[in-house]
Amino acid sequence: MFPPVCPSVGLTVFQTIFFITFILILSLFVVVILKGVKEKRSNDKAEILKKYGKVISKRIFVREFTTYYVTFELDGNERKEFHVSGEEYGLLVENDYGLLIFQGTRFISFERME
Repeated sequence: MFPPVCPSVGLTVFQTIFFITFILILSLFVVVILKGVKEKRSNDKAEILKKYGKVISKRIFVREFTTYYVTFELDGNERKEFHVSGEEYGLLVENDYGLLIFQGTRFISFERME
C-alpha cells in the first residue's frame, strides 16, 4: 500500500503522519492544562483587592457553551475585564457603580451601591 518511510523501522507515510499528529494534539492539551494551572496559582497568590468602579460593558462569547465577560472601569480610569457566571452576568447592568472584589484575574463579587 504505502512504501515504508524508514525501511529499518517499518513505518509507512500514514503511520508517520498519524504519530506526528497525535504528538501535536497531545502537546496542545498539555500546554492548555499547564496554562490553566499557572493562572490558578497566580490568582491564588494574588491578594484580594477591593476597588470602587462601574460596569462599562458586558459581552458574551458563544461556541458549544456560552462564556460571559464584564468590563469594569475602576477609579483612576483603570479597566479590568472578568469572566463571570451567567447568573452574575444577568444581575449586572451597565453603569452600575459599586465595590468590585477580585483576586488577580479572578472575579469574586460586585456589591452595587444604591
